[in-house]
Amino acid sequence: QRIHEELRRTKKHALDLSGAFKELNNRYNEVKTVNEVLKKSEERLGDELNVAKSSCVEMESKWEMAKEELEAEKRRGVVVSGKLVAVQGRLDLAVCKAERLEAVNVAIDKERKEAIMICEELIKQMDGGFK
Repeated sequence: QRIHEELRRTKKHALDLSGAFKELNNRYNEVKTVNEVLKKSEERLGDELNVAKSSCVEMESKWEMAKEELEAEKRRGVVVSGKLVAVQGRLDLAVCKAERLEAVNVAIDKERKEAIMICEELIKQMDGGFK
């Protein structure tokens, strides 16, 4: 009977060990699955990181190009500004010349009107003298 008792306890202990082993095996498989998922996620994140790095390098290159274009535009702006100043100077001179010519024109017109009046007066005097 003692042997039966010992055998029954050993059998129960073996069943407990078998259940524990199955539970341990199930947990191992779960950990293995989680580990595989984590590895795949790590690989995917690594790929995404590489894409992001490449994008950053591309954006930095575009940024540098845009800065260079801006500097070129600034230089062109300075040149255009200089040309505009020169054109404005010539325009100012032309306006002054036009104003002087207008004044000369007014003076000539005044002299012409005076000459016409003198001529008309002379004509009247001559007409009066011939009659």
